[in-house]
Amino acid sequence: MLQCAVYIRCCSRHPADKRKSYNQQLKAALSGLKKNKIHVYKVYSDLEYSGVDLKRPALKRLLSAIQKDKVNSIVTEDGTRLSQSFKD
Repeated sequence: MLQCAVYIRCCSRHPADKRKSYNQQLKAALSGLKKNKIHVYKVYSDLEYSGVDLKRPALKRLLSAIQKDKVNSIVTEDGTRLSQSFKD
């Protein structure tokens, strides 16, 4: 069974911008998953973290869930939400 996680990352100095970005990313992800009848295991979000490195609490929990076979696919707005470095 496909166990999909949604990962959202927002980094802005303005709380209203963070909320707007979070809501847009979540709506887009859930819409596509619902349309394709894909089960969402969990939504992970890091709202105060840059994508420069992987030291983010929700991302660490997501990676742990993958290692424990709880999640086997990830939906995110784009690859830069996970990391801004191609090396990661």
